Amino acid sequence: ADTLTELYLSDNKISGPIPASVCDLSNLEVLFLDSNFLNGEIPDCVGANLGSLRQLYLFGNQLEGYIPQNLQRLKQLTALGLEDNEFVGDVSQGICELTNKNGVLTELWTDCGGAEPSVSCECCCTCCPGPNC
Repeated sequence: ADTLTELYLSDNKISGPIPASVCDLSNLEVLFLDSNFLNGEIPDCVGANLGSLRQLYLFGNQLEGYIPQNLQRLKQLTALGLEDNEFVGDVSQGICELTNKNGVLTELWTDCGGAEPSVSCECCCTCCPGPNC
């Protein structure tokens, strides 16, 4: 499992929380869990253990809570899709710093659009107003 670098599980009708065991995949560079029925929060271990992650797509689920600040530790991250979920609060300044000229994060999508956005984001490239962004 430690040699796995890409995991594509989009649109597979997977339900329940994101298992913490995904964080055992320490060499993971690409993780697509979008368009499923995942719920709960993003495990803290994602930011803590998956330092090689370049693409993380979690959009189109039922994830909730705050966007973990420790995602800012993912210094290789080029794409982060979190839209069409139930997240609340602010995207941390640390995550926003990954989008600056020294960072590599060029795609950051959250539910920060619409009349009453559930997420506040000063650095998102796309602010979705709701589902089907």
